[in-house]
Amino acid sequence: GSVSRRLTLLVLAAAAAAWSAYLWLELIDARQGGEAFCAFGGGCDALWDGAFASWIQRVTGLPVAAWGVVWGGAALLVTALRSFRDRDDKVSMALRTASLVIASAGIASLGVLVAASVAANALCGSCIVTYIFVLAWVVVALFDFVRDRRKTPGSSYVHGTALAAGATAAVFLMLLIPGRNTPMSTSALADASFTAVSGDVLGEASDATSNDPERDQQLIQFLASLELEAAQLVSRSLEVMRTATPVPVEPPRALLYEDDAPVRITTFTDARCSHCAGLHRDLDVIRGLPGGANFSLEARHYPLDGNCNANLQAHGSEESASCTAARAEICAESLDDATRGQLVGAIYAKQQGLVPADVMQIASPVVTNLESCLAAPATAAILLDDIAWATRHDIRGTPMVLINGRKGTAFGPFLYAMVLAGGDLDHRAFAMLPDPPPAEG
Repeated sequence: GSVSRRLTLLVLAAAAAAWSAYLWLELIDARQGGEAFCAFGGGCDALWDGAFASWIQRVTGLPVAAWGVVWGGAALLVTALRSFRDRDDKVSMALRTASLVIASAGIASLGVLVAASVAANALCGSCIVTYIFVLAWVVVALFDFVRDRRKTPGSSYVHGTALAAGATAAVFLMLLIPGRNTPMSTSALADASFTAVSGDVLGEASDATSNDPERDQQLIQFLASLELEAAQLVSRSLEVMRTATPVPVEPPRALLYEDDAPVRITTFTDARCSHCAGLHRDLDVIRGLPGGANFSLEARHYPLDGNCNANLQAHGSEESASCTAARAEICAESLDDATRGQLVGAIYAKQQGLVPADVMQIASPVVTNLESCLAAPATAAILLDDIAWATRHDIRGTPMVLINGRKGTAFGPFLYAMVLAGGDLDHRAFAMLPDPPPAEG
C-alpha cells in the first residue's frame, strides 16, 4: 500500500544521502595533505578529479558527491512531508508533484553523470551504489505517483516545482559551508595555477637569491599568482620535503631532458594510476612554461601488482598491465626523449581497462625485441631496484616524487616552483607563502 511505498522512499532517500556523504568524506580524505596519490586499492579519483567534477565544485561550491547528499536530502524531506500530510488539498497535491519533479531531476542527474563517466573513460564502482539508490527511489516514486489515482490540477505542478526547488535550496544552503571548505582537486588547482602564469614575467628581480635573477623574478610572480589553497599546498609540499627522511641518492639510470640541470625530478609511477597520468601531463606543461625546462626527469616504476612487486598482495596468477608497462618502459629507456614521452603518454591515454596486450601493441612498433627484453633477467633486476628504492622512501602510493633525491609531492605548482628555485628549499621567495593547511586528524 501507500504506507509501505512511502517507507521505502524514506529508506532509499536516506540511503542515497548517507552513501553520498560517505563518498564526500572519502573525497576529503583523499585530498587532505596536498599530496596526490593513488591508493593501492584504487578508487574514483579519475572522476572526482576530472574536468567536469572540478567545474561543478568551482561553480557551485559543492563537490559532486555533496550534490548526491543534496538530492537525497530533498527527496527525504519531501517524502517525509507527504507521509505526514496525505489529504485532498493543495499542499498535498503540491507535495505529490514535488516528488515527481525530484524524480525527474534524479533521472537527469544520472544521465549527466553517466555521460561524464563515458567521456572520461572511467568507471567509479562506489558511485554506482549511489546511482542504484537514486534509480530505485525514482522507480518507487513514479509507481506511487501512478497508483495514486487522485486527479492533479495543473497549478499543483507549479507549486510542486516550487516546493522541490525550496527543499533542494534548503539542503544546499545547509551544506554550502562544508562544501566550500572541501579542498579542490590538486589537478584542478594545478590547471588554474598554470593558466595564471603569464609569458611576460621577465624583468629585474628586486630580491634575487641566486645567479639567475630572471628565474627568481619568475618564481616570485608565480607564487604571488597562486590562489590561497594552491599556495598552502605548495607550503605543505615544502614541509614534506624538508622533513623527509634522508635516503642515499641512487645514480641516475636514464635521464630525460637536460642531464646537467640543477633539478632532477624522479618519479615512481604505475601505468594504471590516474594521478600518475596527471603528473605526466603536468611535467609536460611545466616544460613549456617560462623557466620551466630547467630540470631532468628520471622515470622509475612502482607497479601496483603483487605479481611483480613483493610489497603488495597478488590478485590472480597472471601479471596485470602494470607489470608489463613498467618493464616495457624500462625496455624503452634507450630511445630518444620524444619517442619515450610519446610511448608513456599513449599508455596513460589508454589506462582505463588497460591490459598487457594493449601495452604490447603500443610498445612493439618502437622497442626492438620487446618480448625478449620483457622476459630478460636484467629487466626484472632493474624493476626490483626501482621498487627497493621506493621502499626505502616509505612509499605509500603512486605517484611518489623525489627532487634531487629527496621525497616531495606530485603537486604540479610545487614542482614548477622548485624548478624555478633551482631545487633550493630555502629560497627567500618561499617566505611569501602562507602557512600550510592544518594536518589531517
